Amino acid sequence: MYIPNENVNIKDTKFLGYWNHTVPVYHILSIHGLNQIIGHIKHNNGSEGTVLYRGQAQLYDQLIPSILHEISPKGKDDELKRRKKELEKFIDNIIQDEKMRKELHFDETVKNREFYKRYVIESMLQHYGVHTRFQDFVDNHWTALWFGLYELEKRHVGTIDTKNYYKYIYKRRKGILSKKQQHPKSLTLKIPQYHCLPPKPVLEDILDKKKYTESWFNANIIGYRKVISQFHQIEDVNRQQDAFQNFVSRHIKKVDKKNKERLMNYDQKKLTIEKKNKILQQNFIENLISDTAYVYILMYLADTKGEDFRGVYAGTETITIDLRKALPSTFLRPSAQHGWTVRRIGDNSDLSGGVVCVLRIAVDLVDKMLGNGLLVQPENFFPSEKQDFGYNILLQREAISPFDTRSKEKFERYRPDLFPYGTIQRFL
Repeated sequence: MYIPNENVNIKDTKFLGYWNHTVPVYHILSIHGLNQIIGHIKHNNGSEGTVLYRGQAQLYDQLIPSILHEISPKGKDDELKRRKKELEKFIDNIIQDEKMRKELHFDETVKNREFYKRYVIESMLQHYGVHTRFQDFVDNHWTALWFGLYELEKRHVGTIDTKNYYKYIYKRRKGILSKKQQHPKSLTLKIPQYHCLPPKPVLEDILDKKKYTESWFNANIIGYRKVISQFHQIEDVNRQQDAFQNFVSRHIKKVDKKNKERLMNYDQKKLTIEKKNKILQQNFIENLISDTAYVYILMYLADTKGEDFRGVYAGTETITIDLRKALPSTFLRPSAQHGWTVRRIGDNSDLSGGVVCVLRIAVDLVDKMLGNGLLVQPENFFPSEKQDFGYNILLQREAISPFDTRSKEKFERYRPDLFPYGTIQRFL
């Protein structure tokens, strides 16, 4: 695994510090810096696996699956057992349903691959909003940028028997926060290396004019004997004295000029260094607390060196799935999002150990990078059930909505129910 260090010098990127004390975090200043640092990390991990991306609006201290989200510490174990049991029931229901097996292309080649089928189904459910042990990634950094630029909001649509029901919408984040916020606790900022001021210049002393004698010049000025010989060639003593005094005056002016130049050079260097240090200090303070909103891209090295069957990679510690290979394209959302999923094998669900680098980009810059084309609209990444046939099937196989007053006979051809109503996320 290649992890860049803080000495990597890529134009339009700045080393910020470390996520969880080990993973380098870089601030991105341009699209060219973004592309180059991504290329640098992918190239150096070329033989190690597949570098995937995860776009986030926040930088958390862990990378844990949705099945662990929003669980109160009180009764955590019981709630987790309940969620796992419910998830396994959903998976069993799909495996046992002939129509769903057909939709998922579970043919004779996967008949005896029970783990494969369960992994694919769980990944599919993850992508459509069910709490699972898998986590979402993408192999396209534009898509990751989009998921950091937009935030998921839920809108309450009703309550029945104390259970709340919601619909969801993705909304673009604002570039400026309503108030300044502290930097993420999981980000340890690098302390600025301030530039040292140059030593003060050593100035040559300027003596009282009377103290400049021939003996002083002989002792302190190299080559003065030649000058003395010129004075001695003047026969008139007064003229000889005047010539010497003129020489003293020129010497004093010369020394004074050199001293002033040294002081000026020192002041210029000092001013330049003070400006640099001020910028370093301002940047550090802005990184500590700021009202600028950021997108965080986690670059994750997936273990794809192991066995691969129809997009499912069995690693030593993880299962990695390329959903465009594992699922038919009738399930449109994974294709639109360039979707992958990853889960750890065993009880440890945290994937942060596979992150090789974190990129931070200002929200407004990401917005400029992506623009307003159709490919970066919410309806592309989350096509409705009218376009996404797989999504439509999953919605149809939920229990009938408690808010639906129409005749239940209309829904009989979609029975039996595979999930309770509200299991699959519905978007506005």
